[in-house]
Amino acid sequence: MLCRSTPVPIDQVAFFEKAPEDRPYKVIGHVTPHPEAFDTYPDWVKAIRAAASLHGADAVFIDSQDIKESWFVRFNTLRARGGKEMQISYRAKAIIWDK
Repeated sequence: MLCRSTPVPIDQVAFFEKAPEDRPYKVIGHVTPHPEAFDTYPDWVKAIRAAASLHGADAVFIDSQDIKESWFVRFNTLRARGGKEMQISYRAKAIIWDK
């Protein structure tokens, strides 16, 4: 990841669902947290903003998403249960505004 020399506060890192079209920017890196590390989408957004802030990013946006489905069976002493699980992985780009 390319970076600025100085980290920025997390509240100064903007989050976008898609690439911003109204301002020119440069990509300084990618942020890809492990999909099982976060229970909620807001927790994931906070984590990518925090990671990008350490590298001086002005903003982050979702670059791609991957959805994986799998079947599972779990056993314990009293019963077995199973079902389908869905795991969503996101990849975000950290950017700086091109001045």
